[in-house]
Amino acid sequence: MKKPFLKQTTFFFLFIVLLGCAKEPSSKASGQTVLKKYFDLKGFLENEVKRLSTKTAFTKTAFINDEREEKKVENIDLENELKIFSDSDINRPAWSDKYEIDSTFQDGKLAALHYRTDDKKLKTKDLKIDFKEGEVSKIQIKNVSNTAIANTQQSLIYEPAKGYSIESKQDVAMIDEKVFRIEVSFK
Repeated sequence: MKKPFLKQTTFFFLFIVLLGCAKEPSSKASGQTVLKKYFDLKGFLENEVKRLSTKTAFTKTAFINDEREEKKVENIDLENELKIFSDSDINRPAWSDKYEIDSTFQDGKLAALHYRTDDKKLKTKDLKIDFKEGEVSKIQIKNVSNTAIANTQQSLIYEPAKGYSIESKQDVAMIDEKVFRIEVSFK
C-alpha cells in the first residue's frame, strides 16, 4: 500500500514542479492588459503617434547655443521623434520601488502625477503628468546622465494640444557647455 501512495505523491510533486516551470502567457497573446505601477508613458505616446498620423503641418525649430533655425515640415516620423520620451518610461519591474509618487487632485479629479527619484543609476529623475478634464494636458521629464567624460541634462516637454520640446545640456570635460533645443508645434 505504501508504494502506490509514494508513486502518487511523486507524480503529484513532479506535476507541480512542471506546472511551476511553465511559461507564463504574454499579455498580448492572451489579450489581457498588464497592470502598470506607474503612468504608461510608452503606451500613451504610441496612441499619440496614431492620433497625430493625420497631421500634415508641423513647425520645427532647432536651437544650438544661440543659433536658431526654423522649418515648416509636412511629415515627421513621430515614432522616431518621440522615442526620447518613450525611452523615459519608468515602468520596469526592477524599478517598482525606486520612485516616489505624488498625486494631486482638484475638485475630486486627478490633476497631476509626479514621480521622483534620487537613484543615481536611473536616468529619468523626474516625470510629471498634468491632467485637464481627465486627459493628459502636459508631460514634463527630467533626465540626467553622468559619466567620466560628460554630464548631460535633458528637459522634455510634451503637450498633446501644442507640440513638444527637447532641451539637452551637455557639459563635456574641457569643452564649453553645449545647449541643444528642438521645438515642434502641431498645426
